[in-house]
Amino acid sequence: PPLLEALAHGLPLLLRDLAPPPESLLRQIAPEKCPPEVWAAKAVGTLSKTCCELATRVRRETVMEPPVRVLGWLYSSMSLLVCRTSQSALDTQLDSNFCSATNSLCGTLLGLLFDDKSGVSPAAVTAEGTLALVLTGVCCLARVSPCLRSGFGGIVRDLSNMPPAFMTDRRRHVVIPSLLVLCMNDPSNVATVREEMSTTHLTKYLSRMENELGAYLADKEKVAAVGA
Repeated sequence: PPLLEALAHGLPLLLRDLAPPPESLLRQIAPEKCPPEVWAAKAVGTLSKTCCELATRVRRETVMEPPVRVLGWLYSSMSLLVCRTSQSALDTQLDSNFCSATNSLCGTLLGLLFDDKSGVSPAAVTAEGTLALVLTGVCCLARVSPCLRSGFGGIVRDLSNMPPAFMTDRRRHVVIPSLLVLCMNDPSNVATVREEMSTTHLTKYLSRMENELGAYLADKEKVAAVGA
């Protein structure tokens, strides 16, 4: 619905513009006896239920419809809210249904991108943008609540099964960091990457990113030296 889409667009902007420290504003909004981290966790829980409902409607032929765009913004909102909560509070709000729905959603989006080799069709562009927002939310959730990492094992398997040609210059900044976060201290996800992805391919990408970072820092130092 238009109202839901408007809220999904507006919430990330509202949260991003909160003046630090955000706790003072959260205390004004939340009940006196509700700590900010609990309020934020409940908000994440509410958004996760909406994501589960919308994710079930996503199919390859419906990727251009409003629910898909709304999902991207909902996951983006969760990634901002989760920074204001704690693991203990978050663990009470998320369940296996959310992980399953997220795994399925990412699988659908990745499948569409894999089928559209050009990556320039409106559906592919929408899927790619939504996938980036979803994976950002997944990584933020997994960092705060490590127990979720195994629940997102389906995402790890799908990302590991993507051929080298899929990870273009812009996509690798989403795929590789997502795998690193989801594999941190999670033996089952590490085992999946070892089985499904070429370690040579992964090493090449990490080395390339390291070289690009070194070149960027060197250029930054040159600019600073000229300015001085």
